[in-house]
Amino acid sequence: MNSLFYVLISVVVLYVLILLLRRISWFNVCALCGSVSATWIVFLALYYTGVRTDPVLIGILMGGSVVGLIELVSKKVPESFQIFKIALYLTFIVIAYGLLQRYISEEVFGFLAALWAMSVFIYMFQHNERIKAVGRHIIECCKNW
Repeated sequence: MNSLFYVLISVVVLYVLILLLRRISWFNVCALCGSVSATWIVFLALYYTGVRTDPVLIGILMGGSVVGLIELVSKKVPESFQIFKIALYLTFIVIAYGLLQRYISEEVFGFLAALWAMSVFIYMFQHNERIKAVGRHIIECCKNW
């Protein structure tokens, strides 16, 4: 099975279908995000059932969805919550990896827990001048490049 060819076809067909669905219904999803997500979900299901698919390609599509989801969340939450962006991003990456590998090590869970704890600490003490400076650098990172 030429996974890349079928993925490309799937993304384009689903993209067009979602665009059409958006015009005739209440369905309001980004056509690119929806088509990519639906494609990797289907290919992941095929992978789980033993159909020969390329897990690297599935991972690439999942990574695209992770970035899109982070962008969506970033637009929807107050600026002060942007401090959690790196922790959320890495959590989504770990989830995607876990879906493909069906295993996540204890070290990874420990690292994520420490990262979330650090993010919560910075968020809780953001009114302290030193902590505020660190938080501001983290939040401004994606704005000024």
